[in-house]
Amino acid sequence: MALLLSDLRFQIYNAKLLGVGKEALKQGAKSGFYISVFFSVTLNSISWLFEEDYRWTNWLATTSTDIVKAVLGAIGGILFGLLIAVVAISAGIIVGVGISILLNQADIKLKITESLIKYLEQREKEFMRRAS
Repeated sequence: MALLLSDLRFQIYNAKLLGVGKEALKQGAKSGFYISVFFSVTLNSISWLFEEDYRWTNWLATTSTDIVKAVLGAIGGILFGLLIAVVAISAGIIVGVGISILLNQADIKLKITESLIKYLEQREKEFMRRAS
C-alpha cells in the first residue's frame, strides 16, 4: 500500500509522466518529429533504391521538405496545446469567479451569513449565561 501511495505521489508531481503540461507537449512534439523524420528518410530511401526515375535530387528535396513540415507541425502542435491550456485555465477562472459572485448574491439575498452570526451570538450568550 505504501509503495502504491509513493508511486502515486511521484506521478502527481511529475507532469511529464502524467502527460500534462508544457513538458509533455514538448516531449510529444519531439517524439512526433523523430517518427516523421525516421519514416521520411526510410520511405524516400526505399523509393530511391527501387524507382528508376527517383534520383538523389528527389530524395534530398523530399526529405528536406518533410523535415521542415515536421518541425512546423511540432511547433504548431506545441503552440496549439499551450493555447488550449491557457483557454482552459481562463475558462476555469471565469467559471470560478462567476460561481463566487452568484453565491455571494445568494448569501446577501437569503441573509445566510447574518443568520449564522445571530445564531452563534445567541449560542455564545447562552453559554456565557450557563457558565456564570
